[in-house]
Amino acid sequence: MDDEPLSRSERAELERLRAEVAARKPHARSGRRGARWLGAVVVLVLAALIGMLSIVVVYARDQLLDTDRYVATVAPLAEDDDVRAAVSARVADTVNEKLDIESYVDQAMDAIQTRGAPERLDALAAPIASALEGFVADQVHAVVYSDRFAQLWTSANTTAHEAVAAILRGETSETLQVQGDTLYIDLGPLVEQVKSALVDRGLTIAERIPAVSVQFALIEVRGLANAQGAAELLDVLAWAMPLTAIALLLAGVYIAPNRRRALLIGAVLLAAAMLVLLIAVAVARTITLANLPEEVRSPEAVASVYDIVVRFLTAGAQTAIVVALIVALAAWLAGPGVGAAAIRRAASGLLDLAATGLARSGLPLGPVPAFLVRNRRALEWAAVALALVWLILWPHRGVSGALWVTLTLAAVVAVIEVLARTEQRKQMPLTAAHP
Repeated sequence: MDDEPLSRSERAELERLRAEVAARKPHARSGRRGARWLGAVVVLVLAALIGMLSIVVVYARDQLLDTDRYVATVAPLAEDDDVRAAVSARVADTVNEKLDIESYVDQAMDAIQTRGAPERLDALAAPIASALEGFVADQVHAVVYSDRFAQLWTSANTTAHEAVAAILRGETSETLQVQGDTLYIDLGPLVEQVKSALVDRGLTIAERIPAVSVQFALIEVRGLANAQGAAELLDVLAWAMPLTAIALLLAGVYIAPNRRRALLIGAVLLAAAMLVLLIAVAVARTITLANLPEEVRSPEAVASVYDIVVRFLTAGAQTAIVVALIVALAAWLAGPGVGAAAIRRAASGLLDLAATGLARSGLPLGPVPAFLVRNRRALEWAAVALALVWLILWPHRGVSGALWVTLTLAAVVAVIEVLARTEQRKQMPLTAAHP
């Protein structure tokens, strides 16, 4: 049976309902899209924060559990003038204290006077003692500013690094001491070098100097005392946290409605987090120098130690910033913007010109171009993965290292593209290939 025609009022009601349903559908889609963006941004923020903490954890792991990395970190301190001056003053004070030159001079004067020397000879005691103390300071200075000091410094720190791991395990060490949150290195071997130099130069009383331990404050590490026993956890976190950050970044990009834009946002957030880390390092430096104990005689040396010890941490953060900005730039270039499209057209044109020139050159390229045509994208993504591995495994890569890796990756991708397009030029009709 045929359906009865709708009345005018019924048709109006039907049209109204259709319009209402049509209006609700985009709203529902918009709501789901907004929820996905919210979730993606939350995940990307977590990825940035964990990425920032990963730089700190990896740096801490390298310094506390990797002897070669630790020695490479502190080795430049042996060439720093402020550090050398502080070490020289500290060792000279210790040697003079152990020699007790004033008492020695007084005893010598008394012995001379008992043999008939005039009493006014006592007036020479203070100048003689001062001259001897100056002589000791000169010998200490000579040792500290010699090549032997760098060797002693490296040897002492190599030995001391094993003590760092022992301290983290709650054990004791004779070469490296922890008082509060400050690490002290033993410069006793340096005193032995000074002792030998003094004896060789005729100051035989230096033979009375006993074997001593000279504790030189190296760096303050807040919370170290509470970190004992955490070495294994630190070792695990050093690889687990970076992987977690990468996984969260990928997850945030995956759940976002626009993955290219999400990648751009995630890269910018990571760069911002690393900038916060650099600011925190600078603020910590200011706080450290503003709260030095009164017994610290050389704030300049403390500043030099701080700057040298944290340089790999700041280099890691700077490297991450550069890599993140490069990724953000790549995401922007892949977008629909007018500027990005123009850059892509220009780059594609240059690659086409290079491919045309190579095709006309007649160079025997064998099956390589055809292979690249079939596997171009897979090889380009493999190059990206290898570049990331290179960055991760390259120690102390720094900003320049990140740029070199990026330029190398760009060159490899360009070569793949040119060779693949060369094959495509050969397959094109003659009129199209040679306009």
